[in-house]
Amino acid sequence: MKCQKCGYNNDNDNIFCMSCGTKLIKPVSGVKCPDCGRINDKENAFCMGCGKPLTSNAAIHISVSVDSVACPKCGYINDKDNYFCMSCGEKLPNASTKRFEGMNIIATMENIPSLLKRVDSFLADQDWVAADYYCERILDFEPENAKAYFGKLMSELKVTEQEKLKDQAEPFDDSKNYKKVMQYADNDLKEKLTGYISFINERNEKNEKKRLEKLYQKAVKAMNSAASANDYRNVKKQFQQITEYKDSADKAEQCEEKALELLYNYALKKMNEANSETDYKCAKSKFEAVIDYKDSRKKIMECEQKAKEYKEYSEKEKAYQKAMAIMNLDGLSGLSDDEIWDGLSGLSDDEINDIIGIFSSIIDYKDSKEQMERIQRLKQKKDEKIAMIFPLVIVIIGSFIFLIFLLSR
Repeated sequence: MKCQKCGYNNDNDNIFCMSCGTKLIKPVSGVKCPDCGRINDKENAFCMGCGKPLTSNAAIHISVSVDSVACPKCGYINDKDNYFCMSCGEKLPNASTKRFEGMNIIATMENIPSLLKRVDSFLADQDWVAADYYCERILDFEPENAKAYFGKLMSELKVTEQEKLKDQAEPFDDSKNYKKVMQYADNDLKEKLTGYISFINERNEKNEKKRLEKLYQKAVKAMNSAASANDYRNVKKQFQQITEYKDSADKAEQCEEKALELLYNYALKKMNEANSETDYKCAKSKFEAVIDYKDSRKKIMECEQKAKEYKEYSEKEKAYQKAMAIMNLDGLSGLSDDEIWDGLSGLSDDEINDIIGIFSSIIDYKDSKEQMERIQRLKQKKDEKIAMIFPLVIVIIGSFIFLIFLLSR
């Protein structure tokens, strides 16, 4: 493996160069994402950097040599001469300073001011690599030079002028270079830097307040126009996103209360309109959605009881209609005994007993008791008639046999 710094050929297992001690960058094989440039494992279906699919024809299968540098932050493959990542701006671990080789740039007490002027010139030209390199040479001679650290900070943030530091999107007081400047700088520079940090924080705070106020007003407007439980629940989520701003937490609770009230009233409406087992089960499910609101638990029990009653009613109606079907009648009310007897005349005793048994099982339903007693009475009359006719039939049969006997003599 060839060292990217000195060119020495090392064994493939080496981690550091045997000649200069530089950490070696091993070749990377994989699939380069066509969107963000990150190198992914060959087995990956989606990019680890941006989440885009790697199955398209644009995905490039590559083997990256030591002449390329992978960004430690985003994985983008950069040219070996790059100092910063071309994708995310991260400083590369072994960015090339090849162009400075042989220049013998050595800082001394006398030339430090000149080197700092060169740093300013490089920053103005946006040559961040050169600016950082010259600052490093100054720090090689004077490790506590605040201006050199300040130059590195400017290079790190890619700022051409000092005043533009306040235009940074976020405060930079967590930067190592910033901390070094604050450690070694005079009070004037320290005050300026802390002033920039304060300015950024105040500006961001104002912008954040504007953003929160905009979201708050949007949520208030949505709350005033909400008409359904879903509307109020959606507005509740909006207030929860800014829960620490103004009375957003209270507004979120109010939205939930409104949603529960609407859901409860809807369940109550369904219950009052119910006229079947299915209807009451439906109303019960609506109350279960707001089970801890008002008397929903009580209403659930009432719906269960009503559903049970309607189920029993339905079963009894089916039995009642079955009895009518056996007799081939639409109903018994208003029919005379003779008419009912006509319905029973073609039935066997077992079928008549089945009808009586059905009415007996639903004796408290409609006129089942009355009809059961009526059919029992008719059956009894039928049995009595049969009992009266049977002896007469015996006599007739006997007479007929006797007559035949006489004629045969």
